[in-house]
Amino acid sequence: IAFATEFDPQPMHVDKAAAEAGRFGGLIASGWHVCSRVMRQFVDEAYFGQTPLLGMNVDALWWVRPVRPGDTLTVRREIIEIRPSKSQP
Repeated sequence: IAFATEFDPQPMHVDKAAAEAGRFGGLIASGWHVCSRVMRQFVDEAYFGQTPLLGMNVDALWWVRPVRPGDTLTVRREIIEIRPSKSQP
């Protein structure tokens, strides 16, 4: 609710009564909050050591089901290509 209040203040994320009356039947997490948590995990895992990994684009992003408290999430990432920087090797 705190994240959504600041960044995605839609009723299904911040207003319990409105969310219960809405199409999801209760409060759900902001998809952007979920994305930010996934990004944090990606950075913390440091798959490439101390080399920063810049994502220049995202080809596909889906919110398949609403995320609710207590849910366990599975994330699938596929890195298609890595090109070292020519200006900052």
